[in-house]
Amino acid sequence: MFESADYGFTSGGAQTRAPPSRPLRRRLGALPLSLVIGILHLVSCNSIRQELAADAGGAGLAALSAAPDAEPFWGCEAPALPLGAFHVVVSTFNAEPEQLLPWIWHLGLTNADVYVYHRLEVPGRSSSSTGSSSSTDPASLYRGLALPCGMRLQVLPLLPNKGREAAVFLTHLVTHYQQLPQALMLVHDHGPASRHSLCGPFYRRARGYYRGLLERAELAAGAGAGAGGGPVRPGKQHVFARFAGMVVTLSSGCAETWARGCCAALLCSNSPAACPFQGPEAANCTTAEADRRSPTGQRQFYLHANGQYDPRYDNQVVGPGGAQYPVALIRYAGAAHRSTEMWNISHEYPPDTQRRSKDETLQLLHDLLARHDTAAQRRGRFKSCCASLLLRAEHVRRWPAALYSELLAYSMDPSLDYEATKAVSGPGWALWAERDYSRRDVLDYLRVDTRLKSIQGCPAQRWPALQRLLAAMRGRQAQQEGA
Repeated sequence: MFESADYGFTSGGAQTRAPPSRPLRRRLGALPLSLVIGILHLVSCNSIRQELAADAGGAGLAALSAAPDAEPFWGCEAPALPLGAFHVVVSTFNAEPEQLLPWIWHLGLTNADVYVYHRLEVPGRSSSSTGSSSSTDPASLYRGLALPCGMRLQVLPLLPNKGREAAVFLTHLVTHYQQLPQALMLVHDHGPASRHSLCGPFYRRARGYYRGLLERAELAAGAGAGAGGGPVRPGKQHVFARFAGMVVTLSSGCAETWARGCCAALLCSNSPAACPFQGPEAANCTTAEADRRSPTGQRQFYLHANGQYDPRYDNQVVGPGGAQYPVALIRYAGAAHRSTEMWNISHEYPPDTQRRSKDETLQLLHDLLARHDTAAQRRGRFKSCCASLLLRAEHVRRWPAALYSELLAYSMDPSLDYEATKAVSGPGWALWAERDYSRRDVLDYLRVDTRLKSIQGCPAQRWPALQRLLAAMRGRQAQQEGA
């Protein structure tokens, strides 16, 4: 329940008048009473009301965030990585909580830092952007919110509104290049549910990668203790460690004109060399590999085992306590989300503005990459759409910070065509993949699915704990805007 932001909450749900914030008390408490009275008559009542509202609302969000029924549906990962060792980087337009929180809440990536970059004008900040503006700073909407599992949230503006997710991801890499986390998760605002993503694989891969980082650390420590150091060499049983050694796509479930069949459903890829489903096996998405432990000498793989990669199961809406609803989610979207205009780029690239052509824009990217000799240093031909990835710091450091800075400037150049927004989805795999995908690498996706098969479905957009949080956030926003 959310009441006026001038009120706080007690454990019993009763309303209690919230005291002024500590900064406000410190400023006023050190002055003589007569002077304080004079100041209160002179200072704008609106500014005081806004500070009180923000203080009370923040405390309310913190309490609601920690409610017993607000736990992630699949729990928190344990053992855990150190604080800030894993970054989740989200590209969005307006940072709408109704769209972001339903899926971010259940990531379960303990101690991860979540960065949400939005493209709205922030009141009081100067910018050269001619994009959309907001009456309030989107970050203020989340103030006081505590994500579960010790995850920390930052909501940041990125202007001008050019470059879409490429500009967001490259901004983050350039900003953190000198102190990269162990791994990064690059994600669009729709998260696990879209035309190129199924919820089940998205969550299983994120958690599998997280566990793989821990497993790799254990193997590295063992190698260092026993042989004076050395590279991590995961064995056949170390599925998570092998998985976290790769650049991993979060995309799945594609049914595009350019990507059809089993590996389009598994990886959103049309790279035939890496696809294990070939020949007659492609008809029902089955394959096998040699396995001496099996009575038949082979281990069978079926893409849709346990309903995996079938939207009726991997996108089935799920709720608290394992509740399942007879509906599949297509996409996470809020009331003000522009998903119905996702291909309308006129607000970012106005049609009446003179820009370079598509071919000229692509040639500039080719020249940029050639200056860094990327073609000669490319290690693989595998590619998956659509700039939604998991990768380690070692993958990023294959290239100098200067390359990422140049790609960022390219992606946000207002004189270029929309093709500049593909500065990550285009060359990303060629830049970061350490090797070409093998048949075994692709089958490791299915091994991770098997080990984490209890994680399936899309978390509901509407469940009691989240509804209380969203009501509190929007109620506080309404009061601040009306103050």
